[in-house]
Amino acid sequence: MNKGFWSSAKKIVFILCLFCMAGAEPCLHAQTPKIEGGVATLVQARQALSKAVGTDSFSLWLDSYALALPLGDALTLYGEFIP
Repeated sequence: MNKGFWSSAKKIVFILCLFCMAGAEPCLHAQTPKIEGGVATLVQARQALSKAVGTDSFSLWLDSYALALPLGDALTLYGEFIP
């Protein structure tokens, strides 16, 4: 086989992957909870998550708050809420 075939096949696979990711992106955003006003501090995240403990969407809320915090605070938050 020549090199031209494989390079064009790789391009086609790459383009198909981009289309699949673009199609899945709205679904991912629909599942992620919205944080009103953003989370400024670890204390605010703790307070909000303590109200959501035990709900089906707790893991989504935990991830959302952790992503809104600096890395050190996010690790602390995970350490407190993940058994």
